Amino acid sequence: LVAREFPRNLLAIASGVYGAGDRLYGVNRETGRELWRPIELRRIINEKPRVFTVRRLIDAGSTLVAPIRSNRDSALVGFDKASGAIMWERPIRNLMSKDTLAVAGHVLYFQEQPEPTASGEIGGPYVLRAMDLNSREILWSYSRTARENWSFGDLTPIDNGLWSTHYSVLLKLQ
Repeated sequence: LVAREFPRNLLAIASGVYGAGDRLYGVNRETGRELWRPIELRRIINEKPRVFTVRRLIDAGSTLVAPIRSNRDSALVGFDKASGAIMWERPIRNLMSKDTLAVAGHVLYFQEQPEPTASGEIGGPYVLRAMDLNSREILWSYSRTARENWSFGDLTPIDNGLWSTHYSVLLKLQ
């Protein structure tokens, strides 16, 4: 692996150093050796196999989770840490940006933005969802109806809760 090939998007954890862009990389932290050869990231988009770009990786136990977006769709993708193979994919209607994801335990938290109206205005509330990483089922959804319809911002798991930067609030998880 040549250093200049390694992407800027890095995740360094005990099991290795992982990186992504339009390829997925994995390196053993102790030896510096590749865990697998770089993998070009492809999926079916508009009925054709296309390369997609990963802008963030999240540590989720035995998998790495990445949000992916294109003009027409978005999804959460789970990659096996040992091989780099895609283990699962879950379409998400309007997944928000890369910083709106967090993992606590076996639960992935993410946000969906509302569909825009015909005039381009925000069409409804932002929704915070919790997804079980084992079954990939949605456990719950929460939306805050307020005069100002803001997203929850960046999410950070803290002390059995989620810190929301936009609301400066700790959501306690029970």
